[in-house]
Amino acid sequence: MQDTSDYATAERWEGVLVKIENVTVVNDNFDNFSSWVVEDENGNQVVISADSDSMRTANDTRGTGNVDPSAAFVIPPVGTKLDAIIGHVDTRFGANTINPRFPSQDIVFGKRLPPGFQSQSRTPAAPTSSDEVQVFVEVNDVDGTIASVKLSYNVDGGDFMELDMTPTAGDSFTATIPAQPDGAVITYYITATDNDNLSTLSPTGAPDKNRYLYHVRDNGLLISDIQQSPFGEKSPYENLKVSVTGITVSDSLDFRSRFYIQQGSGAWNGLMVSLSGTAPVARGDSVTVWGEIQERFGLTQIRIDSMKVLSSGHEVPAPVDVKTGDIATGSDMAESYESVLVRVSNVTVTDPNPDAPSTFGEWVVDDGSGGVRVDDRGRYTYTTTDSASSDFLPTGATIGSLTGCLDFSFGDFKMQPRDNNDFVDVVTGIEYEASVPEDFELMQNYPNPFNPETTIQYRLPAAQTVTLSVYNIMGQRVVNLVDGLQPAGVYRVTWDGKNQFGRSVPSGVYFYKIKAGTFEARKKMLLLK
Repeated sequence: MQDTSDYATAERWEGVLVKIENVTVVNDNFDNFSSWVVEDENGNQVVISADSDSMRTANDTRGTGNVDPSAAFVIPPVGTKLDAIIGHVDTRFGANTINPRFPSQDIVFGKRLPPGFQSQSRTPAAPTSSDEVQVFVEVNDVDGTIASVKLSYNVDGGDFMELDMTPTAGDSFTATIPAQPDGAVITYYITATDNDNLSTLSPTGAPDKNRYLYHVRDNGLLISDIQQSPFGEKSPYENLKVSVTGITVSDSLDFRSRFYIQQGSGAWNGLMVSLSGTAPVARGDSVTVWGEIQERFGLTQIRIDSMKVLSSGHEVPAPVDVKTGDIATGSDMAESYESVLVRVSNVTVTDPNPDAPSTFGEWVVDDGSGGVRVDDRGRYTYTTTDSASSDFLPTGATIGSLTGCLDFSFGDFKMQPRDNNDFVDVVTGIEYEASVPEDFELMQNYPNPFNPETTIQYRLPAAQTVTLSVYNIMGQRVVNLVDGLQPAGVYRVTWDGKNQFGRSVPSGVYFYKIKAGTFEARKKMLLLK
């Protein structure tokens, strides 16, 4: 099997009915939409997905609604050997998939099957030091019987202790982890063995690469407990209902159907609250929310059932100053700032529509460390596509500082500015041509002399961090016209004869100076009133 995780390799097979052979199930819960992952003996992997109703699992609620449990497809457990899978090749949310039509004819099982886990839960989800934690699993064996189910747990990274899980009814088993001290971190995994002595571990990857996890908190769960896991990007509280308290950093008008809370500033301290409609919250409210922790297209969120505003008027946590490259897609640091209020400085608009020819309202800014997307979910009025708007941001426009909550959707991290106040020192009087000149050049302004404004043109043969400033005859800087990364091209910047405070300057001789990498140049101009 060729590695269809590589889009370039799999593109040529898109829409083709293919057959793969001799594969093993390595992930039985790729997403909540009936998808799973198989791997061949060379380590090549592919996602098996469901385009037909006959391949949908009981928890898949797309399109036609809930699936009849008696007719639902059951994903083979991790470790299952499959002789063959037949299906059409497709692409979904950045993953290449094979889509079988009918389980009975398109999925050919090997000789014997290990046990399969159907569900796992615990109560309470967020215990205190006085709480025992009862763990429940459902596990079955389609071609035999369950011989044993064991739970292995450790406390604060210590040695594992083993509990026998006892059957309750049907395919259900349970065991109880004793109460642990405040602040303790408990991890656990479950081993099911059948009458053929075949075993399956839950969660997938246990015990070395993955385990279930919870914190013991007498004073309430921390947002960082929900967001941070040593076993990957998913929350250790996924699909569990918890309550958490934080300070709102956005209000009911900033975003539709969501707001953000934090417990102080810094990494891992933000959480997106999802709800139907709008919530009567203001920035600086202390709120407690109760609901289910969900992973929605890769974003950890709490889908609330209820909330309570405890008090108002608190100081809003300050935005964390980061580089655009720190929070860009692919950065090792970006996940830690998910749903945190962040701020980038001295950025330039480098791509007005990264999804062209489609338009999803996203654009890219860069401070020289790597571009990050900006989304238009907030109530700000700036635009990179409507050139007729008074708030149009052309390619090459600079922003002194840009603040927003860091979001993740459709495979990309992106900033979500709340309103126009999150944009500081915006310079929009820049025209940009995408042609690539041969050399750096600073042109003479025109008109010259001028009143009240003049245009300065310069050329960049390569992307550079550019500063363009105006000085008076005493050598004092009057205003910065450009300060940020700009792609190669021809630029025209308008100066309106005002200083950095927005006040008109007197008639006289002025100098404008550019620095772009190692290139520097200066020219003189005359303002006559």
